[in-house]
Amino acid sequence: MDNKKDFLQTIKDLFSKAVSKFRELRDMLEAKLGARRLRIIAVSVTAFIVLLILMIASGACSHKTEKSVKVTDSKASKAVSAEVSTKKEEDESSEAEESTAAAEADEKIPEKRDEHVGDLKGLKEQLKETTDGLYGNWSVFIKNLDTGDAFTLNDHPVYPASMIKLFCGGACYQAIEDGLINEEDYEYTIYTMVSESNNDSFNTMLWALGKGYVTNWCRENGYLNTEQHHGLFPSDNGDGLEDSDMRNQTCASDVGRMLEDIYNGECVSKEASEKMLDLLFRQKYRSKIPAGVPYGDVANKTGETYDVSHDCAIVYSPNCTYIVVIMCECPDMGMEKFYEFSMLSSQIYYYMNS
Repeated sequence: MDNKKDFLQTIKDLFSKAVSKFRELRDMLEAKLGARRLRIIAVSVTAFIVLLILMIASGACSHKTEKSVKVTDSKASKAVSAEVSTKKEEDESSEAEESTAAAEADEKIPEKRDEHVGDLKGLKEQLKETTDGLYGNWSVFIKNLDTGDAFTLNDHPVYPASMIKLFCGGACYQAIEDGLINEEDYEYTIYTMVSESNNDSFNTMLWALGKGYVTNWCRENGYLNTEQHHGLFPSDNGDGLEDSDMRNQTCASDVGRMLEDIYNGECVSKEASEKMLDLLFRQKYRSKIPAGVPYGDVANKTGETYDVSHDCAIVYSPNCTYIVVIMCECPDMGMEKFYEFSMLSSQIYYYMNS
């Protein structure tokens, strides 16, 4: 306790002596320089000291901030690295899912019939680039019937809309040849179903053939991805034709194969094929593929709803005869795709005739 008092007293004495010496120095400088100049020097020295203190403080603060930023950057870097790692895992997971989905799709689509691209390689690349830039999910089948060169793009099951009537027409002629129905009773109905795309006529033929007949006929004839499960609307006689909760479906390669069978006289029979071809030549709706063919004859069949738009055709052009099938899934735009179809058809025509 006494030692502490002695220490404090010593400090007090030293402080008093320092103050006394400072006053003596002040008086001496004031006598030599004058009070005014002394105040100026004192202010300058004080300002310098204050500035020096601020610079030191700023440097310390900057160092601290830099250290903080480094720590923050380190944390941010780790966070970004973790995010990139997570994203990579998600991408790998997504790729795995897409691979699985693709594998399932490959199982669903039948193998193509000896597809050989040949001289159509350039056209395939052009159409892929064009369709990739258009709204919708596009499927394409092309075959040069003179050379046998063919290809498909994005072949997968789609809702066919009225294009299912093409397969129903083939099934009708099969039933006629097998004696299940009388051609005289249904000739006009088959015409309005295919050439005028009448829904009531389609439903009438389904009632006559029986549920499941069209799907079974497709399977027997190798159109393995085409199924008919219900009638079409708007109509007055479509209710009750459902055989399951599944929708009608087909794919571009199935449609192309049936057109080839018709062209070769192998759809049911040569006579039935000629009748089917005549119905396609008499098609009422010609604003898609036929609109893009400046010279030649076109036998086609369309199909569309508000969400899909399709057309298929056998094109007898000056340079060659070819099959073209174009199908598009395009929600809310199915009735507005006529220009794209005619544009694609024109692109195909000029390639085939170049």
